[in-house]
Amino acid sequence: MTTELSEQKRIQLEERMSRRDHENESVLVSMGLSTEQSATLELSDSATEVTLDNKPQICRTCLGRGVYKPMFFEMDCPDCYGTGYRLDDPVSLIKWQKMCMDWSRKRILKLQNDLRIATTTEEERMAEDIENMYRHSKINKHD
Repeated sequence: MTTELSEQKRIQLEERMSRRDHENESVLVSMGLSTEQSATLELSDSATEVTLDNKPQICRTCLGRGVYKPMFFEMDCPDCYGTGYRLDDPVSLIKWQKMCMDWSRKRILKLQNDLRIATTTEEERMAEDIENMYRHSKINKHD
């Protein structure tokens, strides 16, 4: 009984997926890329180590601005898709952007902590920490 039910669910899911694929265009088509272009895209294993200092090269078309101005209006750069960087090695670009985000997150947390230390006394921080600990450990009686 359960195997028949699971088989029916699988068939329904496959039908929904094929209907969805038939009714909606792919992401590649919506971006104006063909499937042949994506097949020729080679993802390197980043022979050069990605660090915050070795910033990717800027796009030659938009000169790193991410926008292209053909006449009287601006649009996303057709070569870099608005990133401002060359997309020769997209994996290293993504790794570099992730490193920048991680660095920014750590920097913001450190500055928040420094601000908290500069604006409060040690007793106030201790009382606030104790209050936070108890607030998160309290059991709601209505549950």
